[in-house]
Amino acid sequence: MNKRHIKTIIIVFSLIVASAGAIVIINNLANSKITEQNELITQTDDDKLPEWKKEALRKANTRPAARVATEYGDFYYVPTPNPYPREQVVNLDNDYESVTSETKQVILNGFYYEKN
Repeated sequence: MNKRHIKTIIIVFSLIVASAGAIVIINNLANSKITEQNELITQTDDDKLPEWKKEALRKANTRPAARVATEYGDFYYVPTPNPYPREQVVNLDNDYESVTSETKQVILNGFYYEKN
């Protein structure tokens, strides 16, 4: 082999190595871009929600439920609550309060529910 063939082989080999390196870099960039896009899709903001879904969520959070079912019975929504002693009223918005058998009134999301 003469110098010309060795020079050609070295040039071709270096071009193959350079193009393989470029392919690996482009592939990594594409994968990271796809990952970023998937993270953006899973982390939706309220601004990105459609109007009908925003309205449904607002109604669900601002309207009282018809009843609250517990292991000690069902509590039904009342627009004007009756006065009960504090030990018979449970505010379920607080994590440290729980329903007992003596409970007559439940407060959930600011709405009052009473046992019939």
